[in-house]
Amino acid sequence: MRKIMMSWVVVGIMVTGLFVSTGTAEAAWSGWQTRGGYTARVYTDAKTYTSRASSVDWKIQKKGGSKLYYTAHIYKWTSNGLYSGGSASGYFKSSTPIKKFSVPSVRRKLGSGTYIVRVFCYKDSKKKKQIGSFESKKIRITEGI
Repeated sequence: MRKIMMSWVVVGIMVTGLFVSTGTAEAAWSGWQTRGGYTARVYTDAKTYTSRASSVDWKIQKKGGSKLYYTAHIYKWTSNGLYSGGSASGYFKSSTPIKKFSVPSVRRKLGSGTYIVRVFCYKDSKKKKQIGSFESKKIRITEGI
């Protein structure tokens, strides 16, 4: 009887540890989106960024191996539209490396609230031939310094 009880305690601790370790810093991929014949998705490293967060880590991944150029923005959702809290640009074939937007900088510029990372993709380096934009899932930046 004692061994059975001890086994249940161990199982309980393991299950509790599984749920505690997942926390709110859960990474999120957007769904696959198709624009201009290209299919891609956008990754962010968390759904919520607290005052302890230093950056929103993100990347874009696409199917296929052709080179695309991009300009990415972190946008805040408001009742009046979207406002950019920062931008980045470059090119990639299948996926960008992890890129970062500074959470303190974005928070100072636009405050807390709901944000997205939107990546505009182009076929050419002069960014004249836009194929469309791909969006992350909504993320939340909370109050803080």
